[in-house]
Amino acid sequence: MSGFRGYTGRTLAFMGRNSLRVGDRVRLDTGDGGVHVGTIMPRYEARGRGAADGLLVIKLENGYNVGVEIGRGAAARRLGSGNGGNGGGGA
Repeated sequence: MSGFRGYTGRTLAFMGRNSLRVGDRVRLDTGDGGVHVGTIMPRYEARGRGAADGLLVIKLENGYNVGVEIGRGAAARRLGSGNGGNGGGGA
């Protein structure tokens, strides 16, 4: 499951439903009016703790990484394939 590195629970299910993998370029509609375009990044897991569920981390075109909450009504469209789950994709 390297294409889902660090993702669990709701976020993992959301990625599966939308055929998303780490490294994919996506357009995310948060369901509350927010829209973000960027590259899905792997999640960091602190030792002994899992990553917070319900957040998808993307690298925006300006180079910043943001955690986007995947709430009710959220939707995603894959704009381009990733690099096999290595988390690259550039800014």
